[in-house]
Amino acid sequence: MLATCRTTTHSPAMTASMFREGEGLFDFTLLDDVSHRGFMDNLELRFQKGLIYTNVGEQVVSVNPFKRDLPVATVSMDDYRNKFMYEVQPHVYALAEDTFRSMINSKRDQCVIITGESGAGKTEASKIFMRYIAHVSAASAEADAIKERLLQSNPILEAFGNAKTLRNDNSSRFGKYMQLDFDYAGTPLGGQISQYLLEKSRVVTRADGERSFHIFYQILSQPSLLSSLGLVADPSQYQYLSLSSCYTVNTINDGKDYNEVVQAMQTLGWARADFGYVTQILAAVLHLGNVQYREDVAKSQQTNTDCVEIVDKSAVSAVAKLLQISPAVLNAALTTRTITTGFGARKNEITVQLDLAQAVFTRDALAKELYHRVFGWVVERLNDKLKVTSGYSQVRIGVLDIYGFEIFEVNSFEQFCINYCNEKLQQLFINNVLRSEQEEYLREGIEWTEIDYFDNQPIISLIEGQRRIGLIPLLDEACLVGQSTPRDLVDKFTNSFGTHDHFDTASSSRDRHLGPSDFRIHHYAGQVVYSAELFLEKNRDQLNVDLIQACLGSKHRLVTYLFRDADKLLNNKKRPETAGFQFKRAVCDLISTLQQCEPHYIRCIKSNDLKRALYMNRERVDHQIVYLNLVETVRVRKAGFCQRMHFANFLRRYKLLTTSTWPNWYGSDYDGTLQILNDLGIDPAEYRMGKTKVFIKDAKLFLYLETTRAQVMPDIAIIIQKNWRAFATRRWYLSHREELRRKLKFTRAAATIVRAYINYRCRNDVFAVWQAFGSAASDPYFGKYTRWPEPWGRFSEAFAYFYQIWHKWWAYKMVTSLNPEEQYRMRQKILAMDLFSGKKPWSPGRSFDANYLESDPDFVHAVQLLFQTYGDTRVAYAARVVKINPKLKPQVRVLIVTDRSIYKYDPEKYVIKKEPSPISQVKEVAVSPAADTVVVIRMESPLRDFVVDVGLSGQEHVSELVTVLYESLDQSGKVMPVKFEQALRFNNSRVADPKNPSAIKKPGKDLVCTIAPRNASHASKPPGTVFAKAKGGGLLAFFQP
Repeated sequence: MLATCRTTTHSPAMTASMFREGEGLFDFTLLDDVSHRGFMDNLELRFQKGLIYTNVGEQVVSVNPFKRDLPVATVSMDDYRNKFMYEVQPHVYALAEDTFRSMINSKRDQCVIITGESGAGKTEASKIFMRYIAHVSAASAEADAIKERLLQSNPILEAFGNAKTLRNDNSSRFGKYMQLDFDYAGTPLGGQISQYLLEKSRVVTRADGERSFHIFYQILSQPSLLSSLGLVADPSQYQYLSLSSCYTVNTINDGKDYNEVVQAMQTLGWARADFGYVTQILAAVLHLGNVQYREDVAKSQQTNTDCVEIVDKSAVSAVAKLLQISPAVLNAALTTRTITTGFGARKNEITVQLDLAQAVFTRDALAKELYHRVFGWVVERLNDKLKVTSGYSQVRIGVLDIYGFEIFEVNSFEQFCINYCNEKLQQLFINNVLRSEQEEYLREGIEWTEIDYFDNQPIISLIEGQRRIGLIPLLDEACLVGQSTPRDLVDKFTNSFGTHDHFDTASSSRDRHLGPSDFRIHHYAGQVVYSAELFLEKNRDQLNVDLIQACLGSKHRLVTYLFRDADKLLNNKKRPETAGFQFKRAVCDLISTLQQCEPHYIRCIKSNDLKRALYMNRERVDHQIVYLNLVETVRVRKAGFCQRMHFANFLRRYKLLTTSTWPNWYGSDYDGTLQILNDLGIDPAEYRMGKTKVFIKDAKLFLYLETTRAQVMPDIAIIIQKNWRAFATRRWYLSHREELRRKLKFTRAAATIVRAYINYRCRNDVFAVWQAFGSAASDPYFGKYTRWPEPWGRFSEAFAYFYQIWHKWWAYKMVTSLNPEEQYRMRQKILAMDLFSGKKPWSPGRSFDANYLESDPDFVHAVQLLFQTYGDTRVAYAARVVKINPKLKPQVRVLIVTDRSIYKYDPEKYVIKKEPSPISQVKEVAVSPAADTVVVIRMESPLRDFVVDVGLSGQEHVSELVTVLYESLDQSGKVMPVKFEQALRFNNSRVADPKNPSAIKKPGKDLVCTIAPRNASHASKPPGTVFAKAKGGGLLAFFQP
């Protein structure tokens, strides 16, 4: 049912973008309390729930949780496709989707600016952004290859440009702007990487507890590389790596990362030799750090100057070998320098000895320059693989991942440049977000309340200068004077900016904490004290001429390429540009590029300095909130309106809330938007209609719209589904009606034909059976040998039923045709089959004759006496057998089983042996599953068990004897168990007490008869079963197979 009245209740089935109980607000613009405390409370609540992303309008605030396995890290990228940021939970994916869609729709270049201090997660955010863009951009074989190359550039750049710092285990020590080129359809064409201010000083020095660049440790983790490079696996053996006493990191696997780098290079199509050249130069850098100096006393006295010599020439030799430079030339370049005076004919070169400090500086300068040029070459190679090779680049997305604001115990030239860059980016943010936000109200004709915010333009003017008056121009000017000192530089700064609101020195502020070579800048992110020591040297950034010439003389392929521009430097009469001037120009170019793009922001916050998982230090986070101007950003959005939408988007999203606009609206987007708001009874004071957008003043109204939409959506979905199914089905039916009618007619005709044919075949098959078996009753075999007709396939089941009927009838006829004696033998055979089938081989075709001695007159006479003496009436079984006596000796006896007892007779004299054993006292019978003829008749105690071999006649009598016993006991109402055992257990030595037949006089012994086939050793024995005593007692019975 469509909503027609306003409500303030919240449905539990709210959309993913709405407020969730106990999870805080997904967008800070929805806050009622726009204060630092309110902002911090909402951020902390979401952080504790593992929700590290929160929106500020179209920006994303990301808090580094120092934990990877959070639910937010496993969400599907497909959930964010074609969704607006207010429709889904905050994520970098949502911002990436918004950026990509804006590029496609507006055909305008986009940029994503990722800001935050070191360790806030900027690099990780940029990788997540890149993965999403690669996922959603148009696919083709060529495009997929470009996407893969873009993604594979990350591990290479991290290896060469990232390092472990005190604040971040994987800190980017360079700035990176990655530009992705697309055609108008969103298909990636290529990309380009620009790098800024590599912290090359990290190669030779860093704070305790930090590491140099990852690539050095990755190389040392590979045993296969070490010998060819003259290296050992222990990083502590190298001065450049040991000076900070940190070699491993818990969160980093150097060996695994090295393999990823190699895999990435292979994916990008790098030649294996190129990486070999790189590792040689990096190994040379490590060896260079082990070049140690000492004072050369003799030469110092001779020249009356401070001279040095190299302690161990092996390190120099190793460097020279790897760089393919003459050891003598390299040795000279590391201990002396050449000064050129005059020009033309008056040109004169003077060799000057270096003192200890100068020699160390020269060595470190070479190491830094080598690494800096290698890093530049790596970026150059990546760009070569990423450049656009087909089509024309139409639109771009730029991703800026650059140093965060840095404040260390000792802040030098690098921190000065980094923080200057962050000031420029902050100014861009102010212009793009804070200032442009308020300018948008003017464009749309909306009344608004101006919000004050901190403008950092005075700080930027202080640093970069106006009319050549600024810290960077003054630094360049000091570099022109050869004898300038750090104190002279600070004095220059003080003279020009001693009264500046954002600048302090010891003399201008009377601050005792500032040294004579220190100065302080009041940055937007806080106050930073810089040490001017080494500012001049780092700004000059000049390499000794002798070192340049030594590298020019190298025969190493990559070294020659890296110093290909050195000739121009040597012959250039102009003073080279300083590092500060070059960086300033690069930053201004970068800002110019960003200003031409539509910006998107990811504001990264570091949760704590301990890198502890899911722990938030409120003081540290609150400080970052302040200098990122996050609260001011919210206030600007909230000052007038917390949310805004284009009329078309508003109408498309909320048209289902009123019957006036649903399902179709034929007016303008402006009128449709106004109609929805009026129908819902919303006070006009809660919104404003601009020229192209509707502005929502209160967050509660936005929540109300979304909640109402969530409540209506299920009903609307059902209506849409029902009508669509009806429409689709009717459209399909109308387009297929005649064809369906024709098919139905043919189907019915075919069914009639098939039914008639089936009936015909069935009648034929039944008639065939009747013809075959019509005279079976007069057949002496009742049709047993009559051939059954071949049934039709469908009639097979009926034929099987006919066969069952005939078989039962045949069995009945066969049985009723037998005389009573034959019927009795038939029942015995059936019983035998039940007992033995599948359990023991037997002879079902043999006739059970019962009395096998009836032709012997002595036997007949003995049976007559037996019947007179004991009252038996019938002989059930009688035959000669081999009986095992208590001494385990075989004896031939006559075994007689009557209707009452079991008798043993001497076959010679027909004298009964011992008293008969009553049939009722048979406990069970045991036979083996083999083809033997041994039977164990187990009797109830105290009677002895019978162990007999019934195979003397050469026929199988086991089944008959067991069947007779079973049948006799069954007639007395007792079931006799029949056991099939490999080893037959028996006791034939028990003795009953004569005075008390039910008691045992002698218990005897339980023995085992083991059954086995006869073998070669029994060849001389007569046919039949061979018995033998087993070792340790028991009986062995070897049967004829």
